[in-house]
Amino acid sequence: MLLKNLLKDVKNITVKGPINSEITGISSFSKSIRPGELYVALKGKNFDGRDFIEEAFKAKALGVITDIYNPFLDKKFVQIITKDPLALGQELALKFYKKVDYLIGVTGTNGKTTSAFCVQKLLNAIGVSCGLVGTCYVDTIQSISQSSLTTPDGISLSKLIHQSVQSGAKSLVTEVSSHALAQKRIYGHKFDTVIFTNLTHDHLDYHQTFEAYGQAKLELFKKDYLKEKGCAVINLDDPFSKNIIDSLSKKVLTYSLENPEADFYLENLQLSLEGMRGLLHFQGKTYPFETGLIGKFNASNILASVATAWIYHKDIECLIKACQDLKPAPGRLEKITSNIYIDYAHTPDGLSSVLHALKKLPFKKVRLVFGCGGDRDKEKRPLMGKLAATLADELIITSDNPRHEDPNLIIEEIISGIKEKNFIKIIDRKQAIFEACQNLESDTLLLIAGKGHEKTQIIGHQTLPFDEVEIVKEILG
Repeated sequence: MLLKNLLKDVKNITVKGPINSEITGISSFSKSIRPGELYVALKGKNFDGRDFIEEAFKAKALGVITDIYNPFLDKKFVQIITKDPLALGQELALKFYKKVDYLIGVTGTNGKTTSAFCVQKLLNAIGVSCGLVGTCYVDTIQSISQSSLTTPDGISLSKLIHQSVQSGAKSLVTEVSSHALAQKRIYGHKFDTVIFTNLTHDHLDYHQTFEAYGQAKLELFKKDYLKEKGCAVINLDDPFSKNIIDSLSKKVLTYSLENPEADFYLENLQLSLEGMRGLLHFQGKTYPFETGLIGKFNASNILASVATAWIYHKDIECLIKACQDLKPAPGRLEKITSNIYIDYAHTPDGLSSVLHALKKLPFKKVRLVFGCGGDRDKEKRPLMGKLAATLADELIITSDNPRHEDPNLIIEEIISGIKEKNFIKIIDRKQAIFEACQNLESDTLLLIAGKGHEKTQIIGHQTLPFDEVEIVKEILG
């Protein structure tokens, strides 16, 4: 496409430089800019994209979208001046890149990653090629790469969707964080289906109040994001579901482990080390249900994914059969040995759900290693300490990603919520994991919580290698 055609009918911009050249793409990351692409210079919390315009120019970018004209740049380098570079970049990316047939968004405090992961696996199982953009990784069918954010900006999302379509994808599922919604990071993207998992205590350092946090989540279900003929898949077991349903005039599918009135209702749930069994009720019929995942919360996530896949492919028996082969997402109740698990649980509700699930397995004791991240919601630290000490038999409190906070102070804030004497504190997380693995008897289950799939630990300004799966394997020899 010629740049002049892409800019046709675009208002409130000033263009400096030739626009008859062919544009090859749009990118908001100067480090990965390719020849012929437009670079969108965005001002973020830690970096100002305008500082990297020269870098994009040297990488043979076609031009830049920015809010300040630079008269010293080469006249052949196109400068598109606008008050809002992000909004313009998103608008042009939506025009330039291909769209997927079926776009799915998942939001909620907990369960986004597993729900998105299961949606992708179920759709692939029934022959609907599906890409994924999430916390653990980005899968564009042709390649898998690490994620830097739960939800990328809208420009990057358009590009990832385009790459997935080029690789044969008919659908794509993406996690949608409250930060992304509050910042209008993916504004302009229209979803065919959106999932709500739950709303619990988290991110109050950013949103300030629980009400504001809920309102941010609610945005995904409004007309700016959900298509007119789109469908919302809602967890009836969460109290906030009523707020969403009351605000919707669009189609709604509900799922529940507690309410028989839900469209997808799962009962008689039985847990074992091998997975779960139950009875799924849907459209007046009852189906035997079985999966290799464990935990009541995962049963809820699977119901969300079944409902979402059913919208696209109405063969419920085929979908239920595909649930048997589901595996945990990386770092989500990931089994390392028969009695050692790693999980990303980093919220009070997430930690509570995982511990309740594990306590139903045939072990006498649960040993827990966990901490809380620095520069994040401080209110949840004593709450998580109280939950951990109450639900775990043995507790080691350690660092998570302390970032710019003193890990000693973080640990003390966790301990402030604990009345029991069943804990010790070890600041060094690797040492804490080593201690937890020592004298671990076969009737004791060890859960290492908080970091899950992450392969690094952030201490101060340093991001250090830290792969808990590999650390456990190293300790166990």
